[in-house]
Amino acid sequence: MAVYNDVEGWQNMQFWGRGEFALPFGDFEVDITVPADHIMEATGVLQNRKEVFSKEQLKRWELAERTFDKPVVIVTQEEAEAAEKGFSDKKKTWKFKAQNVRDFGISTSRKFILDAMAVNLNTKTPMAISIYPKEANPLWGEYSTRAVAHTLKTIKMVNIPIE
Repeated sequence: MAVYNDVEGWQNMQFWGRGEFALPFGDFEVDITVPADHIMEATGVLQNRKEVFSKEQLKRWELAERTFDKPVVIVTQEEAEAAEKGFSDKKKTWKFKAQNVRDFGISTSRKFILDAMAVNLNTKTPMAISIYPKEANPLWGEYSTRAVAHTLKTIKMVNIPIE
């Protein structure tokens, strides 16, 4: 990866330190088409949840948006295990929008369990979300999303802006 800046031109030296790459902030609108049996998360906010989640998963998501004390399982381990047994020949397009971020990343698999919970930051209510395969349980199911929520609260306490 290389960055171009207005002062020094292309910055293509190998990254050796503990800091971050000098990527500029930007906005992303990304559409990603994957097999229909995949679950995906990416940087930003999913724009078409009704198109990619089942009705049951959508109900669980809506519950998670109102749940602040524990993660709500959106895609269950049973659903993930059923999906991993085959390969869909159908496709789904996931649409994400991210504003004021340095980069964009995705993760997708038919094996993913997904859980989420809302985090009250007074002025904003972001979602803490985790995706993981069954092999990560019970550890990830118990702690991953709670750790994400704790991180968001800690960042807010030290006044780092959360977009």
